[in-house]
Amino acid sequence: MVLTNHLIFKNDIQSVRTEKGYSQNRLARAIDIRRDQLSIIENGHRLPSPEILNKIKEVLGCLYTDLYPLELQKIIFKK
Repeated sequence: MVLTNHLIFKNDIQSVRTEKGYSQNRLARAIDIRRDQLSIIENGHRLPSPEILNKIKEVLGCLYTDLYPLELQKIIFKK
């Protein structure tokens, strides 16, 4: 039996993306990653790098707080 520790990092990237009229493919192309990578981030299975998170924020024209709660921002940016 194999046990794994798996965390889900709650984010609102998908809701902000759809609110702004972006498909996953369109946003992934705009931030220069593959669509499957964006899906993994949106589903909370992986935290984006600060660079990717900044690109998402810039493309969607939103704030970091629109995408992640402050507690996760501290983890991402190692504050």
